[in-house]
Amino acid sequence: KDSSSTPPSAHGNSAMLPMARNVPPGGVLDESLIPTANIEVTRMSVRQLKAELAARDVEISHCRDRSELLALLRKARAAGLWDSGSFAMRRQQRSFCWVEMVEGRQAYSHFGEGATAIQNVEDLEPVTAAEMPCPARFEGSFEAARAQAFLKSKLLVVAVVSGRGKPQKDEALQYLALASDEVRSVLSENAIFWRGRPAELKDTQLRQLAPMDTLPSLAIAVTLAADAMTVILAVPGAVTRTQTLESILEGLEAMEVHRQLMQARRNDEDVQLRQAQDQEYADALARDQAAAARAQQAPQAPQAALPVPPTVRPETRPPHVDERHVAAAEQFLSEAPNGQDGDGRDDAVRLVLKLPSGERVERTFNAQEPLSRVQQWARCCPWLPEAEGRQLVIPAAFQLAMAFPRRRFTAADCERSLRDLGLAPSAALLLIDEG
Repeated sequence: KDSSSTPPSAHGNSAMLPMARNVPPGGVLDESLIPTANIEVTRMSVRQLKAELAARDVEISHCRDRSELLALLRKARAAGLWDSGSFAMRRQQRSFCWVEMVEGRQAYSHFGEGATAIQNVEDLEPVTAAEMPCPARFEGSFEAARAQAFLKSKLLVVAVVSGRGKPQKDEALQYLALASDEVRSVLSENAIFWRGRPAELKDTQLRQLAPMDTLPSLAIAVTLAADAMTVILAVPGAVTRTQTLESILEGLEAMEVHRQLMQARRNDEDVQLRQAQDQEYADALARDQAAAARAQQAPQAPQAALPVPPTVRPETRPPHVDERHVAAAEQFLSEAPNGQDGDGRDDAVRLVLKLPSGERVERTFNAQEPLSRVQQWARCCPWLPEAEGRQLVIPAAFQLAMAFPRRRFTAADCERSLRDLGLAPSAALLLIDEG
């Protein structure tokens, strides 16, 4: 068999124990950090046995009685720096691996690319899982990470791990894949990364992120809102660096498709709004033309005195008629009838004004006239033929605006021409009550 890919035999199991948690990056076990290290194991209580085994990062969940704890601790004390199931860094290449088995001075190791090899332990430097390189982790809750991904318009990448003792094989290989420089670079630029245990997730979230009930699980999700997401894929078990990169890229492609669909939906909503405004304008134009036709067919009557504004609701009735508005109305009445001034010429601008009550009035202006002229007309339109006998109520303070594209006109726009403001040849305006 090829010695570069075949693990050493498992005989001599007494040498295959977890690496101590207290091994620093320099590779020297600091026994002084373990209070019971100098006590004979047979004289230790069950609580002391468990405490020292935990300090040495030994999994004890399978132990059923004190004798099993004694056997584990004896092996752990005899193992020294190395044992199976440990992370390590190759001294020369400065790259990381996971040691699955150790026999004598030979270590059967796995790498993030999916390769395996047998190495001399002298060429390796032990490290703990906490010392492994890792993408920048989001430190808050899963819900906060999801909201952050939505706020930043980034991908959400979730690693669900058991969190029990040191990582086992599949989980360790996921650690290695996420520790690669390429993966960390892509995640830092494009994603929010969260790692946690099933206990930190709701049942519905866990079913989405680990649908196969297998841990570990690496999930790629696109956020739809601060509290909603769609999981593009969830990879159970061990993953390689290449598989991780491909999964992230697939998620980024899905996120781009989602963005394009949302943009198309917004564009469609804008088109529908514009069509609705065009229909409102067409209806107002038809009413104006019908009113003009009726006026031409009716016998001409002598100029009547300017009517008093119609009676309005008590809460909106003005205390007196503003003579300035009456004078402005007389000026508009002295001009060409509405719809004739500028009709058929390039400088004609037909405006439909929607009042707060929902009623509409319409008039044609010259494209060179300033917006202040439209404001003046809006104030006195209750006294003009555009009212058509309706009880129009104009607020004392108001602002003109466009619904599409959305825009409010300010005082700086008052002296700009209708053409400069983009209102030619026609536009629908809103009169917004500022009182």
